[in-house]
Amino acid sequence: MASSGWQKAWCTQAPLALAGLASGYRRAGTSLRDWLDAKVRRPRLRRLIDSLAYPLVYTSAFDLVSAEVFVDKLQRALKHPFSASQEG
Repeated sequence: MASSGWQKAWCTQAPLALAGLASGYRRAGTSLRDWLDAKVRRPRLRRLIDSLAYPLVYTSAFDLVSAEVFVDKLQRALKHPFSASQEG
């Protein structure tokens, strides 16, 4: 199955864009919700980041989770991606 253009762009550009969100901001002691409010302005990107954050921090209560935890887990996930098997 051939990949479409946006899939190729996502695979090459997304890790760089997400890593850019993590730089230049003090995360220690900042809730994930406050950090996302300060860093992510576009609604579609915010929904994407939210959907990535749920399984990484195991909660939807972003105001109770430290941004540092999310960034650490996101960086680990980008460095060591998981690929689910298509076979049962």
